[in-house]
Amino acid sequence: MQARCKRSLDRLTLRDRGQGIVWITVVIESSGEKEHWSDRCFTTSKFKIFIFMKPHFRDQVAWAQAELLMQPAFIRLLDNIRKQLDQSDWKGSYQDVQVWPENTPEPLKAEVAQLQAELATAEPEKASEIEQTLAQLPTPFPGYLLCLEKQGQQMQVDLWELCYQVCFRNYKLLQDSSDQQPVEIDTSLIDDEMGEVDWNRLDDKARQIIEQVFADLPPR
Repeated sequence: MQARCKRSLDRLTLRDRGQGIVWITVVIESSGEKEHWSDRCFTTSKFKIFIFMKPHFRDQVAWAQAELLMQPAFIRLLDNIRKQLDQSDWKGSYQDVQVWPENTPEPLKAEVAQLQAELATAEPEKASEIEQTLAQLPTPFPGYLLCLEKQGQQMQVDLWELCYQVCFRNYKLLQDSSDQQPVEIDTSLIDDEMGEVDWNRLDDKARQIIEQVFADLPPR
């Protein structure tokens, strides 16, 4: 079956906002027109942002290597998902989700949503006040899910987690550990001489991970 992909990724960039948080800027294709996603997500529907808690990096070298790998890894994951769906009974679509910090009360979520709605149409002076208020409130962390469906069965796969599995060594083991350890970049995916992504190895690893995802799906 063909994947019902709403958007195709064109560019993805990591930026460090400090305090263990990363934001990603992407350029996507939608209805034949390019949309640029940035941190101005509250001022226009065309601009959005992915924010999530980042893995811990050992140093700036590891950070630079992760930035080099993340975009290509994400692209290869999407391509291999498409290939699997082409020969699968499962139907796939992509969904943006918002994850709130744990224990965020519902009234506070509603307050943030209301402020975000007001910000979309606020005058510059009022918008500045709203932004300052929002900066003091919990922020939902948008994620990106692969949603799979077959004969009433539904499964969801976190694409960022898959991306981490591609870019880092033993990422699943680190996730199971009680200690928050720095991730280890899979440097075999980087050509030592050229300092560029080794696309063949990257594609092989992405393919293996996606094949395992589909192999682990329930048979019925």
